[in-house]
Amino acid sequence: MLESWATSSLILFVAILVVISLSLLYCSYLRRERWWKISGIFSVASFAVYILLFFWSFWNLLSNLLFILLVELAVFIILLPIFKVVFELKFENEEKYGEIDGIPVIIGYEKGKKVYNAFYTPLKRKIFVTKSLKDVLSGEELKAVIYHESGHSKNKWWMITRSTAMMFWVLIAAVVLTTLFLLEMGKFQPNLKVSLFITLGALLIIYATFFMVFSWINEHEADLFAVKKSGYENFSKALFKTYFYNVLGDYAEFVGKIDLKNFNSGDVTPFEILKILLKQSIYYLFPRNILNQPIPQTHPPLRYRILLAHQTLKC
Repeated sequence: MLESWATSSLILFVAILVVISLSLLYCSYLRRERWWKISGIFSVASFAVYILLFFWSFWNLLSNLLFILLVELAVFIILLPIFKVVFELKFENEEKYGEIDGIPVIIGYEKGKKVYNAFYTPLKRKIFVTKSLKDVLSGEELKAVIYHESGHSKNKWWMITRSTAMMFWVLIAAVVLTTLFLLEMGKFQPNLKVSLFITLGALLIIYATFFMVFSWINEHEADLFAVKKSGYENFSKALFKTYFYNVLGDYAEFVGKIDLKNFNSGDVTPFEILKILLKQSIYYLFPRNILNQPIPQTHPPLRYRILLAHQTLKC
């Protein structure tokens, strides 16, 4: 019993260390501090230590590990196509709008509900813009959106990192669901159940935080490319409209009246980022939420995107 509690305590300590290091990483990135890459290396290293601890604890806490791995693999294979269907946006009709750097830009006509979005598909090497988003943007704002997606195509390392992270998120969902099933069906001692719940809870928080930070940096890198190509105001207006139309629909008309040159999003602190990351990642402590929103928040808060884009005016 003491051994299981010691393992859980160690895992919790490393988990807290990883979340704090990720918060510092993102904060230093937003502030454009030179040492943010060093912070990133430390975050990845601490995350790797946590993963090793996680599997080591499972090896000690669960006896029939091979059987569990086989069940987790089966659940992973089942979940993978389900996640793909949930997140794949299908269009009623597609129309070629043009090209950028040899990448076709496609206008997609949504089925039913309006969707204000644009995305780049690495496998198809195409940029898709929904018809609804195109209709609410000016020509220059639309160019900014297209440049943003083109920026994703140029950041291949970040795209590979994000795709790998999404794959691992599905794998972690399989691990969590399988373990919860085994705990429900098997006869485990209460202290063992508590240790496993702590281990799984820490895993969900850690990985959701890790996924969000690296996904947000990926978005920021594409943002900076778009600002460089289309200008700060065109990019920011397009960003505001995309966020507000998705949330408020037609009530986003006031976006065009915002004085972006004097826009002040304020400073950012590691503690503020830590609170946001924890709030988003703790959401996944409830297994049902994994199915309701399988992938953690891929885009950073609007304020942070404007904050980083606004810094280009000072350069």
